[in-house]
Amino acid sequence: MRTLINTARESLRHGLLTWMLNVTPPRQFVIRNTLFNLLPSLFKGTSQFNQWQEAKRVLLDGRPSSIHFIDLQKASFLPVSAEKKIAIHAHLFYADLANELGGLIQSLPIPIDLFISTPHEQDLELIEALFRPLPTVKQLTVALTPNRGRDLAPLICTFGPQLAGYDYFAHIHTKKSLAANSFGDTWRDYLWQQLLGSKDHRIEKILTLLSSNALIYPQKFAPIDVINCQWGPNWETANRLCEKWGIAAPVKGFIEFPVGTMFWAQSQALAPLLLSGLQYADFDEELGQTDGTLAHALERCITHLVTSRGLDVAILITPTFFNPYP
Repeated sequence: MRTLINTARESLRHGLLTWMLNVTPPRQFVIRNTLFNLLPSLFKGTSQFNQWQEAKRVLLDGRPSSIHFIDLQKASFLPVSAEKKIAIHAHLFYADLANELGGLIQSLPIPIDLFISTPHEQDLELIEALFRPLPTVKQLTVALTPNRGRDLAPLICTFGPQLAGYDYFAHIHTKKSLAANSFGDTWRDYLWQQLLGSKDHRIEKILTLLSSNALIYPQKFAPIDVINCQWGPNWETANRLCEKWGIAAPVKGFIEFPVGTMFWAQSQALAPLLLSGLQYADFDEELGQTDGTLAHALERCITHLVTSRGLDVAILITPTFFNPYP
């Protein structure tokens, strides 16, 4: 009888795993999380379950006490002090998204200094014409930058020293993630609305949180597979960066970081990044890489840099009836 039960269990497990792996992402990840949450004993011991369980242990159960999950719907806010110097850096690679970004900037409840980088000279006139008249933009600085290091090289190499002089800044970019296919645009919209949306006093709440949290960003976009949230081939580069910054080396494996590289931060908290002295030549030549570049390593270092300096991080959760995080 026991042999029959074990055989039935093996057959059921094999069938469910085979079905799950044949489902097209991102639905595959929702199904995986549901099955693994509901039937852990059935899948225990499989490589897929073990890897998912390790991700859950690191990102949820074992996260440092300095990393907090925040529901902005329940958060309070205070009036933004006029003395605070606030900036936004936007890397505008795709000019067709300029109008959408302009609408978000125009709807901000506070005035900001806006720094825009673009690798396309033909877009400079459009950027000036669209963003300079916005009433929420106190000062506009536009820079033509090399197409190298994606959004992070312009942040660090072109604007880093200036942004280090602000109290708070946001970093965003015109993400399309063409490799993500069907959900690339949805991913960008999710990040933009989470960080720049005007509903329910979102910006005021984020700025209030920044008084006690050095870094704020949305939780991982659900359709992104948590298996991608690891140091992977970026660990050695990250280790060298951490040594340069004088902080502890990262532990290999899963890592909490702003997936998609968009966030709000206290400028001084990221001063080692902004004032790192990196040059465009230090970044990899753009070849459409999906991992393993200096930019990918820096993206994964952001949260580690903040927490290693004893500072707090707020991750904005997305309350839903079914939330497939992680």
